[in-house]
Amino acid sequence: MEWSFRAAAELVTRIYAGVAGAVFLVSGLLYLCLGHWQVTHLDFWRIYDVCLNRSWLESALLKYNGHSHFFPSQLWLADLRFCHGNMELLFVAGLVLLGLTVAGLIVVVWGDAQIGLSSKILATFVIIAANFWMGRATTTASGGFNCCYSLTLGGVVLAFLGLRLLPASAHPVGLTCGIVIAAVVSSFSFATGLALWPTLLFLGYCMRFRLHRLVVLGLAGIVTAAVFVSLPSREASGGLMLGPDVAAAFIKLPGLLCRLIGSPIAHVVGAWFDDKTARELIDASGFSLYIGALGAALSGLIVVPRW
Repeated sequence: MEWSFRAAAELVTRIYAGVAGAVFLVSGLLYLCLGHWQVTHLDFWRIYDVCLNRSWLESALLKYNGHSHFFPSQLWLADLRFCHGNMELLFVAGLVLLGLTVAGLIVVVWGDAQIGLSSKILATFVIIAANFWMGRATTTASGGFNCCYSLTLGGVVLAFLGLRLLPASAHPVGLTCGIVIAAVVSSFSFATGLALWPTLLFLGYCMRFRLHRLVVLGLAGIVTAAVFVSLPSREASGGLMLGPDVAAAFIKLPGLLCRLIGSPIAHVVGAWFDDKTARELIDASGFSLYIGALGAALSGLIVVPRW
């Protein structure tokens, strides 16, 4: 009796998740097709202003609001050049990229033999709901924004998939290059893609990768971050990637990394004080820098002996 009830519950769950996922997908696609932006909108007024007054390469290399859109910008630059800024074509491109990203996530889930059928169906429903729910309409209804976020997430998916296949791969060098390329595409599609690099290093460490593989990923991440920092913003009046700026980016990068590592502890310590001046003093004293450097050193002492 207990087994029958459990089997019936699983069957009902599978049917509900499958039907709900299908309804969510169809309704989401209909909403996007009927309610997407058909004209220039929001940040694209400023982006197109730059694109129309600067060269193709310069427009692609500039950062907008702290984000580098080098790879997705190729789509709207081509749209501007050859199709006169047709937002419908840009929307179709973004929708295709979104569909490919969702399909990639679903393929990864269904390719895992350790996950049961019910879990796979539920995971598929979650993936569809997370990508097509109306709360994301501000981005998915915009062709340009959809290109940015889909390329960012798509790079993450490909990098994680490559990381999973790397230990048993017959061509580890080529697969490692593929992982790096996917991470670079993610990083230069939207700035949050930069978080992929430490994640790859952490996962590689947990998967007990050899030291040389982690070094390759680490160096690639450092170079990517340095290039990202050296790119000027839209408001910059100087040229692109000046020599001193690149050198300064490399010099500042270790300090920025240490501040990032130590910032959680600095925020906790700052929260102990009610006085705003005391918290600002902690921020200005380099507390997060020193704590982060100490944490990085301790991590090195723990990690290196494993090899």
